[in-house]
Amino acid sequence: MLVYTSFAGGICAVTAAEAGPAFGTVGLHLSWQVYAIIAFVLVMALAYLDIKVSATVILALEGVSMLLVVIASSIVLAKGGLPRTCLQLSTVPAQRSHLVRARPRGRPVVLDLLRI
Repeated sequence: MLVYTSFAGGICAVTAAEAGPAFGTVGLHLSWQVYAIIAFVLVMALAYLDIKVSATVILALEGVSMLLVVIASSIVLAKGGLPRTCLQLSTVPAQRSHLVRARPRGRPVVLDLLRI
């Protein structure tokens, strides 16, 4: 039970750490403890409400996050995508001289993460 409580506290603290600068850009400067308490109250309210309300809120937030990813991807592609030194989506075929040669790094990282 201590692990779940610690995890919930950590999530509220991380949410507060992200919310502080985000709300600071619009002029709302509060300490991180206030944001953590607000996050905690919202989580408790969603936990005790009907599951349909919680599922609807989560689905709406996921829809917003997907929309933001699509918008960001569209902006990147509209501005020309990645630099020519990287693989990119393009109608022009890539030439061998434009590709970056690098050692594969993904496999050891995945194996290290799987060992945990």
